[in-house]
Amino acid sequence: MKSNLLKYIVLLFLTSFFSCQKDSETISVLIIGKWDWVNSVSPWTGQVSNPQTAGFSMILEFTVDGNLREFRNDTFITSMNYSIEENSANPNQYSLIYGSDLRTQICLVRDSLILNSAYVDGPVSTYIRSK
Repeated sequence: MKSNLLKYIVLLFLTSFFSCQKDSETISVLIIGKWDWVNSVSPWTGQVSNPQTAGFSMILEFTVDGNLREFRNDTFITSMNYSIEENSANPNQYSLIYGSDLRTQICLVRDSLILNSAYVDGPVSTYIRSK
């Protein structure tokens, strides 16, 4: 079990570093819309949470005018401004900046959105585009 979890975490990190969109404007456009939470993984403990284990669903909605809205169980929770910034040290990496200057690494892979907060002891969360 731990072996499969470790493989999943390694695959998630490799995907986030090598498969991201290359153009920050493209990412800024492609992120617009609603995203359903699939799961979150703590790279330090290996703990996986998802809507079934957490007991709630979550949707993130990114709007054209730079607002990020969060919904839990289809109920509006909060709204905040967001922006996307290219990493000057590595032009293939991007950060999502939201709320009070919170940051998380961001990656788009086809219809999946990966928010990687592992570098600040946070989870790696995966979302899929809402249909």
